[in-house]
Amino acid sequence: MPSDLTPTAETEMIKAYVRTFAPGIHEVECGTRLDGGYDLWLKLSPRSTIKQVIISQVEYKTEQWKDKVGDAIEEINS
Repeated sequence: MPSDLTPTAETEMIKAYVRTFAPGIHEVECGTRLDGGYDLWLKLSPRSTIKQVIISQVEYKTEQWKDKVGDAIEEINS
């Protein structure tokens, strides 16, 4: 995980959104990338694989990241 996992207001907001959108999710981690974007790791259950979602600065500012998170959760649910 090359991201800095030091909590920021943005990473905590992303994690809170995921927990609200998918309350049954097992694990959520989010970190800042060197390019200013965010790395999000999702794990549906203790035995499932980790799904990484990369969120760019533009996606974060335009809230397109919410669609990416929804798509990723749908993908790991299927």
